[in-house]
Amino acid sequence: MDSFIQKGVTLKGVLRARGVILVEGRVEGQVFATDHLIVGESGNVLGNIEAGHLTNRGSIQGDVVAGNKVVLVEKSHLTGDITAFQLVVEEGSNFDGRCKMLSKPTYQSKPHVPEPAAKEPVPPAKNGAAVQTMPSDKTSAEKVSRDQDKADASTGSGVGNFFRQLFSG
Repeated sequence: MDSFIQKGVTLKGVLRARGVILVEGRVEGQVFATDHLIVGESGNVLGNIEAGHLTNRGSIQGDVVAGNKVVLVEKSHLTGDITAFQLVVEEGSNFDGRCKMLSKPTYQSKPHVPEPAAKEPVPPAKNGAAVQTMPSDKTSAEKVSRDQDKADASTGSGVGNFFRQLFSG
C-alpha cells in the first residue's frame, strides 16, 4: 500500500495518487489513481474516480472509469456509471447506475522488480533490539519500507500482510 486515508479524515478537492491507495476516510472530489484504489468498509467517496483497478468495500457516489477491473464487494454501495474491462459484482453489493464494458484493458500493472540485497547490516541495539537507520535517498527508503512489509509478512502481522492476503486470493 502506497497511500492510506484513515477513518475520520476528510479530503476535499482533487486527489492524484500513484500506487495502491486505501481510503477508509472520506474523499469529496475527483480521484485519479494510477494503480489500485481500494475504498474500505468505512470509506466514502463523493466524486468521479479514474483508476487502473477499483475495489469497493464502502460507498461511492460518482462515475467510475477503470482501465482494467472494478470489484464491488458484499455490502458495498456504488451510485454512478461504471466503465471497465472487467466487472465483478458480489452478492449483497448495491449498484445503481449503468455499465459500459471496454473491449480490451487500457491499464496494465507493472511487474515488481526485486532489488538487490541490502549492503549495510543493521547493528543490534544495547538492549538486544534491532536498530534501523533511515537512509537518506528515496530509493533506499522505499527498500526499507518493503523490507518491513516482508518482516510483517513473515510474522503474520501488519498491513502489508493484510494486502498480500487480499490480493493473493
